[in-house]
Amino acid sequence: MRSKLIALAAAGVFALGTAGTALADNNATGSIASVQVGSTSVAPAVTATAPATTAATSAPTSVDGSGNNNATSSIGTVQAGGGNTASESAGTVQAGPAATAPQASATVAAVSVHATAPVSVRGGSNHARRSIGTAQAGSVHARPHVTASVPGHSLTVTAPASIGGSGSNQADRSIGSVQLGGGNTARNSAVTVQSGPISSAPSIGLGGNPGATAVFPVVAGGNGGNTASNSAGTAQIGGGNTATGSAGTVQVGGVSSAPMIGTGEGSATVPATVGGNGGNTATDSIGTVQIGGGNNASGSTGTVQVGGGGSTASGGPARSERTLASSGSAPASQPASTGPTLTPEPDLRPVTTGSVLGTRHTVQTTAAPASKRPSALEALRQTVSRATLPFTGLALGLFMVIGLMLTMLGLGVRNRVPVPC
Repeated sequence: MRSKLIALAAAGVFALGTAGTALADNNATGSIASVQVGSTSVAPAVTATAPATTAATSAPTSVDGSGNNNATSSIGTVQAGGGNTASESAGTVQAGPAATAPQASATVAAVSVHATAPVSVRGGSNHARRSIGTAQAGSVHARPHVTASVPGHSLTVTAPASIGGSGSNQADRSIGSVQLGGGNTARNSAVTVQSGPISSAPSIGLGGNPGATAVFPVVAGGNGGNTASNSAGTAQIGGGNTATGSAGTVQVGGVSSAPMIGTGEGSATVPATVGGNGGNTATDSIGTVQIGGGNNASGSTGTVQVGGGGSTASGGPARSERTLASSGSAPASQPASTGPTLTPEPDLRPVTTGSVLGTRHTVQTTAAPASKRPSALEALRQTVSRATLPFTGLALGLFMVIGLMLTMLGLGVRNRVPVPC
């Protein structure tokens, strides 16, 4: 009975929060179903105790920002934090600076558990103009953390993650745009997902004797903002990516990882990098995948470029190259400045190489020189002379025979079927 009274008394102290003075004005003009939130903070908390047992939870949350929230001639608009604008748009969600840090802890005898999951949204302003289905937010940072302990041992799990970027997000005459991190632009586009650099470093730690730690960091980076113009089905991650007049485009900046496992006896790390300088560019192309930065596709279909430095132009057959650059010193028989380079034959046969720990693998697809690209008439002449179907390389004569047999079979069936008068 006493423990129940203590719990009820603690629940009575539950704070729904205090609303601060709004630093931004909320304005809705000629709009329907608008929700606008300026500077606000809440801090709910609950604590309960009993003999040898304690439990507590809290979830402080704040929305803070500068600038005004404006919705003009729009339908279904949600704006939080200030600096958000929606004009002649429908289904718009815009988030400015906000933060929350929910946490919970419990102790029973000598066993304790503590969990927290702070999340914050930072960044500049968001703008949607004549767009439908837009979600925009500044940079996002999260750091969930769980710790459990028993006498002599402990377990810690952490998964920090962030989406970086700076500047404003803009969606202009676009449908289905998701923009995170700042500096993203979607113009006359449909189904666009844009994100600044992404980083994550989940880890697991075991305390006691013996102890162990494992960390798995991953970074997908890039410089600048992402831009999609007159494009459909675009995904851009890391910054510095551009898609113009293209469909089905995936662009990712340089990717690096260095998983590490350590014990009291030592540690082991396996770094891996897929990188390149600059951003990725796709122009008037269909079905393009670019990873690593420094890739360019123009007037192309079905292009995959990895590692940077790749370029594919319209009408040109692609050539695949794989370079293995050793992270250590080169053997005495090889120059220290370069690693082995493997180039496949022009018939596009795949190249297979052994996997070596501690090396960096770079894979890229490049175009053949313009002088070696066959013209349309030359390509037709080669198809006839080789007697093969284009693209597939299957025997042309075989399919001519099959087609002739099917034609004769159809005529025979037709002659056996009586025709009504």
